[in-house]
Amino acid sequence: MQNSMKKLWNDLAKINCGNKLINQFSLYKFIPNKWFDWEKVDKSQIMIVGQDWGPYFFLKKYIDKYNLESKEINFNYNQFLLETFTARTEKIILKALRGGYKKKFKKEMADRDWQLLFFTVAELFCRSGRLFRGSDNFDVKGIELSLPFLKRQIKIVQPKVILTLGDMALKQVILALDIPIRYKTLTQFIKDIERKKYFLHNNIIIIPSFHPAAHVDSKIVYDTIGMVWRFI
Repeated sequence: MQNSMKKLWNDLAKINCGNKLINQFSLYKFIPNKWFDWEKVDKSQIMIVGQDWGPYFFLKKYIDKYNLESKEINFNYNQFLLETFTARTEKIILKALRGGYKKKFKKEMADRDWQLLFFTVAELFCRSGRLFRGSDNFDVKGIELSLPFLKRQIKIVQPKVILTLGDMALKQVILALDIPIRYKTLTQFIKDIERKKYFLHNNIIIIPSFHPAAHVDSKIVYDTIGMVWRFI
């Protein structure tokens, strides 16, 4: 699995993604961030697919911080991955995952439990510019270029559960798995599956969620993210 993921990274590094996006894979052979921490996948059972990571300038902050702190004697890599998730979106995701885990298993998550999770994004390349939201410095070409790599990731990881965060992530997973589902809006689709809150495809449980930054009740997003542990 690790060799397959390394090859995927090397193939990503060769992609010319245009002027509006930055190919961080061509710049680094390793990125110390949960959304790109792909090598230890042997125990992964849950795949969490975000929309896009955001602007490169912010990712660079993580990399610079890692290069500085990793030289310390008592450096804890897993702790670094979790504690440097500083954006509101990441805080919601981590809080919901911890809450859902504690609700099912009646205990706090340990380091080994995070190995059950595989984080990735539907749009794999970083934005240029400095904006997290909106269409500025965003190119649909990056979504199209990312699709075959998302498909390869699913094949490598073979997750029991896929959680999609937002409309883009769900649409990419549907395309990657060639699922014969089409819908008008994410809101309507989530309402259609309201009773179960998930659907099955080839024994994979797919849980569609609103993006944590969406203008919906945060409790709905929190509960949906936390339910991934029900199937493990």
